[in-house]
Amino acid sequence: MYQSSRLIVTRAGRSLAALLYQGHDALHIASNIWIEVPVKLRKYVSHPQTHALVERMPNPKVKELDVSPALHVLNSEKSLFISLYNTSNRTIRLVPGTQVAQMSPITVASMVDSESPVLPDIRRVNISPSERESLQELLNEWKDVFSQNDLDLGHYDGLKHKIDLTDEHPFKQRYKRIPPHMLEEVADHLRQLEASGVIRPSKSPFSLPVVCCRKKDRRLRLCVDYRLLNTRTKKDNYCLPRIEEILDSLKGAAFFS
Repeated sequence: MYQSSRLIVTRAGRSLAALLYQGHDALHIASNIWIEVPVKLRKYVSHPQTHALVERMPNPKVKELDVSPALHVLNSEKSLFISLYNTSNRTIRLVPGTQVAQMSPITVASMVDSESPVLPDIRRVNISPSERESLQELLNEWKDVFSQNDLDLGHYDGLKHKIDLTDEHPFKQRYKRIPPHMLEEVADHLRQLEASGVIRPSKSPFSLPVVCCRKKDRRLRLCVDYRLLNTRTKKDNYCLPRIEEILDSLKGAAFFS
């Protein structure tokens, strides 16, 4: 997947409105953590279709919270979700109604087409200029092997994996309850996974429950409870490599992949 286009924007004026944290309860944000929070405009905006840039707002109460800049369409009636990052080494308590960001109007300056893939940043790698140039050429040559986003997992159909069961009788487990407030989020995530080819619709007689978890940045992660499957699987006996031997094999290497 490549970045097909890039939007170049400029500010069109002063801040339109402050954004207030809209949670029902106080939120505790751990150190060095990204988290998405609901916010709402502090005042009514008469032009709801205006595009605006969400950015950090000077506020002594939350000076250690950084805001991930993002473009949004203004809507005085609905909540927005913005990403906050705790830059401090302590937990920050965020109470409802706290000003955490601001919105500034923007205008589109130009649209730039780009076919450049997202590659690893090697600007800070401690190598010589000639080595840096060679490494950049190598990355460009193999650019297709790098993931461009969280759902760009790649696909290989050169072999098929088979799970040998102790018996061939299908088994099912009842699905686990999903909290009502997460139903829409789970449905959206499933649609993304299906569109990316990670999952597909199935009518298999086997069924195991999905478990909803949160990543450190509070994004959704769907896991499958395979414990019942593990009890019905034939066990393989084979020698695992020794960790010491693996580490010894890395001796003298400068780059690892």
